[in-house]
Amino acid sequence: MPTLNGKHLLDARLLDDAVNVVVIGAGGSGSHMVADLAVLDQSMIDLGHPGGLQVTVVDYDSVSAANIGRARFYAADVGANKAQTIVQRVNACFGIQFRAISGEVTAETGESNLFDEADIVIGCVDTRESRRLILSALTKARAKRYGRRQSTYWLDLGNGSDDGQIVLGEVGEPQGLRLPCVTDLFPEMLDPAHDPKDAGPSCSRAEALTRQSAFVNKAASMHAVTLLSVLFRQGQLEHTGVFFNLLTQRTSVLPCTTQAWGRFGYVAGASTSKVDDGEE
Repeated sequence: MPTLNGKHLLDARLLDDAVNVVVIGAGGSGSHMVADLAVLDQSMIDLGHPGGLQVTVVDYDSVSAANIGRARFYAADVGANKAQTIVQRVNACFGIQFRAISGEVTAETGESNLFDEADIVIGCVDTRESRRLILSALTKARAKRYGRRQSTYWLDLGNGSDDGQIVLGEVGEPQGLRLPCVTDLFPEMLDPAHDPKDAGPSCSRAEALTRQSAFVNKAASMHAVTLLSVLFRQGQLEHTGVFFNLLTQRTSVLPCTTQAWGRFGYVAGASTSKVDDGEE
């Protein structure tokens, strides 16, 4: 939807029926995000939304001992699939019907209807390759449904050891002032060569905590779900990005203005960042 006078307006069609949400990744930030989406779904329905959220969670990985504490998992979950575990838990607690897919996002994922019908895709991933795959799948889905919808929201959660950012963008043709995606603002996120070398999975909770704060994933999820909550409750947003640092307790936002986007080198009306569909 267009962004006017520093405000992004919610597409009115998202107030007519259930909102299709796809969450990619159910680990650190993803597990918190799924639980927070269950609360958002309940609040939307309580406030009169006709369908709330229809959520699908995708993750191929299993819960490890290092996930306990930072993510919403417990000792009894070790060895179980992350997506299935967190979805079963929130479904039982809230009486809802979120769906879990135990699988991996690949270059071919965009050929299925998983992305075709998505209104919002939430990326809770930690590599540039994963973001390339999400963008590629969304771009393919957009091409197949051209003319039926203007764009698809892509909400990206990213974090370091004690800081992070949340960026809500749109993938689609540059009609009006499309919200820039995380890869529009940070093009280097499309280059896997910049990924840090994988030191391997943490073998203990203590080791995991030396690499990442116990609360940074929860902080990322809370900022992200709050952004969606404001969007659906007020029908508009004045900012679509949040940057936070847990050590300094500082938070800054990305306003919905061309001037703010321009500081990242993004030109309003530009096409979505391109990816080579032939690469993985």
